[in-house]
Amino acid sequence: MDCHRAGSQAKDKRIAGLEKHEIGKGDDPGGFVRDDLDNTVRQCMDCHSGGIQGAPKAVHKGLPPRHLKKLACQTCHIPYREVKAALIQDATHFNPAPGIFPPPKRIWTFYGPDARPWNYYGELHREGNKFQRVFTFVPVKVWYKGKIWPVNRVHSMWVGIIRPGVPGIDMVFMVDFFKLWKAHYDHPMTNFPALSKIRDDNGDGVPEVNRPVEIKALLGVVEKYLKSQGKLSKADRLVLVKDAAYTEDGVHWKTLNKLPWEATPYASVFKFSHDIYPADAALGAKGCTDCHSYKSSFFMRPVLVDLWDAKGNLRYEPNFKLLGYSKLAVDAGAFRQEILEPVLYYGFIFRNPNEWLVLWNPGLFATLLLPVLPFGLF
Repeated sequence: MDCHRAGSQAKDKRIAGLEKHEIGKGDDPGGFVRDDLDNTVRQCMDCHSGGIQGAPKAVHKGLPPRHLKKLACQTCHIPYREVKAALIQDATHFNPAPGIFPPPKRIWTFYGPDARPWNYYGELHREGNKFQRVFTFVPVKVWYKGKIWPVNRVHSMWVGIIRPGVPGIDMVFMVDFFKLWKAHYDHPMTNFPALSKIRDDNGDGVPEVNRPVEIKALLGVVEKYLKSQGKLSKADRLVLVKDAAYTEDGVHWKTLNKLPWEATPYASVFKFSHDIYPADAALGAKGCTDCHSYKSSFFMRPVLVDLWDAKGNLRYEPNFKLLGYSKLAVDAGAFRQEILEPVLYYGFIFRNPNEWLVLWNPGLFATLLLPVLPFGLF
């Protein structure tokens, strides 16, 4: 409650003095609950500029001011996440993983941050929700409302219904989808045998609906089933939704409008603000090359941009493309920090030692300097 202040303890005019369970909240890119109260939670600098609750004052010595304008505090102070998070939610087939209960949850298959199948509901059933498996991963960096934030962009794939005069794409009721797949799973040769065309193309142990023949088979079976239940009109169209695109035949795709930070308009984007790393463990603690280097995860982290192709492969792009930067610009920054600035450090260390000693690691400088000394470049 020190951060999420409520009622008489709140300072924000939208909440202050209102004893109506009005609780200070952040800004969730993937949610619409009480958006009128966005960012009424205390911000990082509310405490770290004035020492509230004994918080140390944030100095950021040597950090160019423009970084503080473009980067959310969390971007540097949450360099990693230590809890498993869903990267993909697939609702197109029957999940064969063990231990899932209740049975209808088998229509959801989750993939972890490594894009490997994750028996999420099976683990919850066997281990309970008090235990969370540790999984270290680097958050995706996105532009959100003028700043770069660390997030988890959830990808999704599912069967939808386009209804005349109804905006958006409806989703097939999960109870219907489960009954259909359960009937096939129990008797695959007699109940909806066309679903047998769906197979595991990439060998990860879980089938994926990715080839046109599989997409057509799934949509045809779902259409037949829903019509038999009186839940699909003649004007309704079944589609497979894959992130920000949909198809009726697996060959021709139409794109959906989405926001720049989203993978799809139909799944969540989680903006990280908790589990803050201290200054000594944040990005930049070891110098500018924490981000501006040829192998830095800040710009080079592979970001999932498209789900399974016809061969079952996922498509990735480096994070700098999602941020709107060119490879030339990123490489120029890496060259400046990894190669050029250490050279300048050697040339100017005696002119302004206090400034440069703070910004540069002498060990790094010595390592880069020794190979070029024999060539007389200095």
